Amino acid sequence: MLQKANITPKGAFQLFTADNPQAFYEAYVVKGINLTIVSPMTVKAEMGKTGGSYANKAYQIDFGNGYESNIVVNNVPKVDPKKDVTLTLDPADTSNIDGQTVALNQVFNYRLIGGIIPGNRSDELFEYNFYDDYDQTGDQYTGQYKVYAKSDITLNNGTVIAAGTDMTGYTTADVNEAEGLIVIRFQEGFLRSVSLDSSFQAESYIQMKRIAVGTFENTYINTINGVTYSSNTVKTTTPEDPADPTPPAPNRDRMPLTVTYHFENAAPQPAKASLLPQTGSKDSAYLPLLGVSAILAGLGLLGSQRRRKED
Repeated sequence: MLQKANITPKGAFQLFTADNPQAFYEAYVVKGINLTIVSPMTVKAEMGKTGGSYANKAYQIDFGNGYESNIVVNNVPKVDPKKDVTLTLDPADTSNIDGQTVALNQVFNYRLIGGIIPGNRSDELFEYNFYDDYDQTGDQYTGQYKVYAKSDITLNNGTVIAAGTDMTGYTTADVNEAEGLIVIRFQEGFLRSVSLDSSFQAESYIQMKRIAVGTFENTYINTINGVTYSSNTVKTTTPEDPADPTPPAPNRDRMPLTVTYHFENAAPQPAKASLLPQTGSKDSAYLPLLGVSAILAGLGLLGSQRRRKED
């Protein structure tokens, strides 16, 4: 059938046919009713990690004659989260002490830089999380964190959140000190309010205190719309005090706890280089964002094929 219509699919394809051609003809062709076929697709996670593009073309067969549609190309950005170690809370300060020394009992920050999501995309952003599995034998969470806009963000109502704005109020944090886990999540309602034409990127500062001697590594996971992306691994070393060859035991005065921080929606504020407040307890397709292919049909057999090309 495809061969008679001079259609030769390349790669994977879908085929749509009428179960009852005569009924289909009477219900749609005679009445001049057009049909649109929507075929949901999910971009593979691997492409989100490498970036690339994929193309799609549809065919339609009417009374044995084959017709082809235009080619649609979807671009997938590479998501590349980063991690730093800082001594300040100023988003404008790019100093990074990764690979260097952290003194015993020193307070410092893990800086989690989320992946950037370009604008002009086809689907809403609904998940943007920071998952940090730190080494609780050497680091003690102080109970304080901050989240800042890394890029200018435009909302559907026209509001612009400037880069460097404090966005902690749009997040929640789940903390398990016993397991050394911190998960910072943006509220879904806020993410869905971000304009499809706007880029989105955020960064989080998690404040720690070094409580033991040794070398400690840390990697975090950035989850965006159901796909996980790993950051680089940072490493810091805390040497023994030469005046005291027996380093003190880690501070375990506080009982390990599991706590969830929830914030009310608040107007974003510009970032300030100050101490953190104490917390209480259309052309682009994305990540696994849902791609949609629409095919206008009149009668008979419709076929679609997809071929993928990676950078």
